[in-house]
Amino acid sequence: MKKNLILSLVTAAVMPLSLVSCSNNAEISVEENSKVSETTEITENVSEDITEENTESTEQTEEVSEEQTEIQENTEEESDYEEDSEFERVSLDEVNEMAKKLLEDVKISDNKKAVQEDIDKLLEYEDKASDLVAYSAIDFNYDWQNEAISEKDDILNEDLVVIDAGLTYAFCNAALSEEYAELFKDLIFDDPESNEVYTVRGNSLRRTEEYARVDFRLSDETLDEYYEILYDENMTDDEKDIKCAELYIDILSGYDPETFYDFYYRDFTPEEATETTELILKELVPAYNELVQKYIELDENDELGNIEGVKEPFKVIQKYAPQLSDSIKESIDMLIDENLYCIGDETKSMDTGFTLAVPTTHKALIYNMTYGNYRDLTDCVHEFGHFYSICKDRTPAYLQINNSDVAEIQSQALEIIFTRFYDDIYGEYANLAKAAVTTELLDTVIESFLIGEFEYEMVQNIESMTPQDVIDKFNEIVHDKEPDARFYWIQHLFQQPGYYVSYGVSALAAFNIFDENIDAPEKAVEKYEKIAEISAISPDCRFKETLEKCGFDDIFTEKYIKNLAKAIKEYAESLK
Repeated sequence: MKKNLILSLVTAAVMPLSLVSCSNNAEISVEENSKVSETTEITENVSEDITEENTESTEQTEEVSEEQTEIQENTEEESDYEEDSEFERVSLDEVNEMAKKLLEDVKISDNKKAVQEDIDKLLEYEDKASDLVAYSAIDFNYDWQNEAISEKDDILNEDLVVIDAGLTYAFCNAALSEEYAELFKDLIFDDPESNEVYTVRGNSLRRTEEYARVDFRLSDETLDEYYEILYDENMTDDEKDIKCAELYIDILSGYDPETFYDFYYRDFTPEEATETTELILKELVPAYNELVQKYIELDENDELGNIEGVKEPFKVIQKYAPQLSDSIKESIDMLIDENLYCIGDETKSMDTGFTLAVPTTHKALIYNMTYGNYRDLTDCVHEFGHFYSICKDRTPAYLQINNSDVAEIQSQALEIIFTRFYDDIYGEYANLAKAAVTTELLDTVIESFLIGEFEYEMVQNIESMTPQDVIDKFNEIVHDKEPDARFYWIQHLFQQPGYYVSYGVSALAAFNIFDENIDAPEKAVEKYEKIAEISAISPDCRFKETLEKCGFDDIFTEKYIKNLAKAIKEYAESLK
């Protein structure tokens, strides 16, 4: 099963498909994960355009829309730069030649070996393009104001989007061959209607790629507009809220409430999430408040701010990894020995953290900013959790998605596990640091579910909402309970609508090992190893199914929320 149609067709590539973004306030534009855009509307337009042209001549069919033609001309004007560029790129001409070869080879009987070789080669092209985007994202985030690096990054991201679209076209059309259809069953869509978007008469490889190119640039423009508002020093907070609400209404108008969660491969419903929000407010928030009060008592002299960040946090992880498992030790050794991580420079780097797959080597890259406080270790443990799981994965870039509901468990659970070493690392400040990590994860649960409820309310009623209505509803659902939350600050609302609840869903699931990490740490590691084995970038990954498979409790139950609240209260009482 290939990626969701809307995510695949409308590849608004604001980040490589293999990227796991871990910062709730990541200031990333062209590097943000997902394939989102005006989605449904554009998908319908593509189908309508192609259908209308069914009666046109072959020559007319090969023409593109006026907007596409303009972009094509712009691309041709830039060709000197592209041809003379000093950085490595995957040749689209080579990809297209291989795609055409595949479409010819499936016409030949008893040609299975050649067809499979064509498929493998095309998948290799996208793996390589994904690799280049991954390394470029590190460069971009390390020196994000460097125009040459930014331009290179845009080009490589667009290359990846266009190549992915071309492969989808080739596979969907090659799958029409009855003799070789079985070879493509995992590379195309499950439903015939989605495949027909690519196979309908009047479509072509060139047309498919140009639509992808157009959509990439349109989506980039939308994000640019958001960032212009975000960083406009002449606007007040209230003015930014309203301007961003206008943009949000436009973005959300292309979404259908019935398929809102389909973008993220979820096997739970918005209604389940909303019901759980009510349980969280009723049962978990009081326990959270007790822990916050104990945390305040522990930090009455503002000692948390005095905890210095560990030097070389990944080497600290390496020191304690042997006490967890041989596999974790081998992974952190590889990360350090092969220099597969980058620590940001506060004078010029993005204030964020993320981990990216490198498909051709089955490894990954980590980027993280450090601040000289206790968060340095926690954040690096978080990113290493992603690294550890991704390096086990063998999913081709073409098929990769990002099931953050699962991926974030793989990082947040490791954060919890690593607190067992805080006594040795932080000494007299250990309990304070442990309480801080636990409080922050609980805060993530509460805020994320509230924002998730707000988003679902919006997608159901967006057509009747004014910008002020949006802000009023946000304040009612989120701000009144989380006073530090402001609408225009939450970049995911504009980059990836519907995504934000993943932070809370995964953190709530990560608390499955909270008690065990205290009372039976070996069992906590054993449970963590099971979920780290799950491919969170496979299109077959599902959240509830993963929990059941790995022995985690169902988080969408009153019993689970009540048990967690009880455990948090007991933990708060134990702190001294």
